[in-house]
Parts: sequence; structure tokens; C-alpha cells
Amino acid sequence: MPLPQNKKSPFRDEIIALFTLFLAVFLLLCLVSYSLPLLGEQPALQSPQDNWCGTLGFYIAHNLFSFFGLTAFFPVLILVYSSVAAMVPGSSGNRLPFLVAGISGILLSASGLFAIARQLVFPTEFLKPGGYLGELIWRLLSRFIGSAGSLLLLLLILTFSLMAAVRFSPVGTLKWLCKAITSLGKKFPKKVSAPKKTVTAAVRTEPKVAESTSAPVRKEESVPAVHEPVAIEQVDDADDSHFAVRPARAGDYRLPTLSLLDRHDQQDVGIDKDHYYQVSQILISKLEDFGVSGKVTGISPGPVVTTYEYAPAPGVKINKIVSLADDLALALKVNRVRIVGSIPGKAALGIEIPNPKRKTVYLRDILATEKYRDSKSRLSLALGLDVVGRPVVADITRMPHLLIAGATGAGKSVAINAFIASILFKSTPEEVRLLMVDPKRIELSAYEDIPHLLHPVVVEPKMASRALMWAVKEMERRYRLLEEKRVKSFDSYNDLPDVEKLPYIVI
Repeated sequence: MPLPQNKKSPFRDEIIALFTLFLAVFLLLCLVSYSLPLLGEQPALQSPQDNWCGTLGFYIAHNLFSFFGLTAFFPVLILVYSSVAAMVPGSSGNRLPFLVAGISGILLSASGLFAIARQLVFPTEFLKPGGYLGELIWRLLSRFIGSAGSLLLLLLILTFSLMAAVRFSPVGTLKWLCKAITSLGKKFPKKVSAPKKTVTAAVRTEPKVAESTSAPVRKEESVPAVHEPVAIEQVDDADDSHFAVRPARAGDYRLPTLSLLDRHDQQDVGIDKDHYYQVSQILISKLEDFGVSGKVTGISPGPVVTTYEYAPAPGVKINKIVSLADDLALALKVNRVRIVGSIPGKAALGIEIPNPKRKTVYLRDILATEKYRDSKSRLSLALGLDVVGRPVVADITRMPHLLIAGATGAGKSVAINAFIASILFKSTPEEVRLLMVDPKRIELSAYEDIPHLLHPVVVEPKMASRALMWAVKEMERRYRLLEEKRVKSFDSYNDLPDVEKLPYIVI
């Protein structure tokens, strides 16, 4: 049976932290208020009572300075470190041996180094900066390995002691210094060369520009190509009464025609290339302000947003451009800028910027396209137009669970109504049945009388629970039918002869 482990008490840790912090402050006051006789003619305090911590503080400071010299302040740092370590959650005493060994090594090596510094740097009348301990270490080492060997050995001991006590990494420190020096070296030439560019620009604006030979001096800027938006298919009024996505009659049910939907009354306005060129120049200029160089190679206008194809200069990271989306939105005075990343087949990024005037997308225009008409699925959904104006049609059979989310006024209800209408214009009640749940009682009330409903629109929570339980049982029944006929898909079952055709059920 394993023995229960002793858990560290936070109360005990707080007591240890406060006690070590008190010792650190007390020791610091003792040392600071002690008049250290650096030179031979400077006496110490005449009276121990002059020390801030009284007689005890005087003798503690006197003994520490006499034995350790200037390294007497190291115990203060160690006590502060121990106090902080005790307050950190999750700390343990596993590093206590390393901490003790590191502290001991720091005191020994630092005292010896101060003693060596007294021989090389400090004046001869300067009293022992390394204390009696430093003088002893210096005399022993210099007798066997000389002054240079003693210095190298003490530096090595000091480095190892720091690594053990505070996890000091000499290699990491050297890497950090090299990186800092390199970054400073890269920034310094840019600041020095900046005034030179200003002078050159001022020279080029001399009256020589008026001469006929000045025209070739100006470099031609590459003008981005503006792609024409996709034209929307039109359905003439004469064909409205007979036009349907599928044959007008399927059994006793007659599919609705597109004449029931509103026709868009927006006139096709020509492309304002000057506006797109102006936005592209602002885009390039703003990115250059943030240190990103590149050019706009193409522009694709859409009904709501315009996609600018931006080719960054070699060496520019994509993540740096993506992080500037909010700054670009502020510079272009729009609510949002979306950077879609790399464009397939092109060495450019797609930057979507909202149009000054949004264009309304009509459901009729999507249902009239060949992409929707030629779709074989009875559950085709008209999603709208993409960023360049192409119709987007999806098949709900490939996404059996669909979640629509968004803020108030984002268009969730409009999207749901468009999805339902897409199914009604495509499928008969024998092919698709609908089960609608409307707790708000007003969103789906318009569909009460359609023949596709399995049940009147459910508005009560208890009835919704029963309807979903029935749907689960129906799903299990259909799985058993597929198992009996040894088929894997719903369409394969309906293609079998002498079976009752099963309609799709959309909840």
C-alpha cells in the first residue's frame, strides 16, 4: 500500500517566505548602516548603537564584512530569492541541494575574485575587499597555479555556481547578446541612410523635370489587372410562366416557377477602375509603412467585397501581413479587412476589402443559373455569390448537420428561408419531406400550408421533443431497410425495383 504523500501547505510556505524576507531586510539594514573602513585611516563606527539594527546588527555586519568582504551582500540576495521561490505555487525542495551548493560556490569564488582585484585594481592601502576568506583562497591558489590560473579557476567556479543556484545559462546568454547586437546593427544603417533618400528626392525635383528628356527617367508602375465580374444570367418575363428548374409537373404536384420571386432592379454599373487603383495604392503605401514591400497584381470586384491580389516581395513572411489586418482596415476607413492567405495557382495573397456600396444578391439570380439547374441533388442549396460574383450551390446530403450562427441582423433568417426555397423549387413532396421546429412562432409560419411538411410547424417544446424522437425511430427503420436489401446508400435503395421510394427528410 503506497504511503500517503505529504502535500505542501500554503500557510507554511507563506510563513517561510515572510520569515526569509524579514531576514533579508534585517541583514540589508545591518550592512547598509555599517561604516565599512575601506582605507586604513578610516575607522568603523565608534559606537555599536549607531547601527540601525543596534548592537546585534553592528556585530553581524562587522563579522560578515571581515570574513566575506564586499560579498557580504550576497546572502541578502539569496534570502530574497528563497522568499520569492517559497511564494511561487508548485515549487518544491528538490532544488535545495543545488541552491546550497551554488550559494557556497558564489561566496567562495566572488571572495577570491575580489581578493585578486585588490592586487590588480584597488590601491594598496585598500582594506581586504574579499575579506579573510578571499585572502585565504587567493594565497592558496596563487601558490599552486599562479595569478592567471587562479583567475580562470575562480571564474569557472562562479559560472558553475550560478548555473546551479539560479539556472544561469552561459550559452543562452551569449546567443541573446549576439542576437541583440545583430538587431541593433540592422536598425542602425537604416536610420543613417534615411536622410540620404530625402536629399536624393529633393535633387530630382529640380526644374529639369520640365525638359523633354525627363520623361524616361520616371519608372512605369505596373498597373494591376481588374477582372470583369461574372455576368448574372437573365430570365425573360416571357419565359417566367413556363420556366422551372425541373419539368413543371411531377405527379400531381406542380413545381413553382421563378416568376414568384422578385427580379433584381439593379442596373449593372461599369467598373470604376480609378477607385480600385486608388485603393491598391493606399494598400501598398500602408504596408510599406509597416516594413512590408510588395505590389498588387490583380483586382477581382465582387458584390460585397473586392479581392486584391497582393504579391509580397521575397523574404516577407505571410504571418506579418496577416497580423496587419486591423491596421489596414483603419487606414482604408472600413470596418474590416480579411486576408485569406495564398491564392491557389498564384504567388499572391488575397486581401478582401468591403465595397463602398454593397450589392444586393437576389435568390432568383442564383436559382436561374445552370449550376443550380444542372445539380442532380434534390437537396441543392443556393448559398449566394462568392467574392468574384460566381454562384455558389451546395448539396445538403454531403453535410447532414448544418449550423448557422451570427450576430443579430447578420442574415440568419434570410439564409434559412433561402435554403428552404431552394429545396421547394427543386423537389416534389414525394422526394423531400420537411419537419420544421419554430419556438419563436413567427420565423417559419409562412410554410404552414406547403405539402412537403410531415407535420404542421412545431412550436411547442414538448412536441419538438416527440418529433425528434420519431425522427430517430424513422432513421433506425431506414437503416434496417438498407440492411435487408444489402445496400449502403439511400439513393441505391431508391433505385431498386419493387421497393417503396423513401423521401429525404430535412429537419
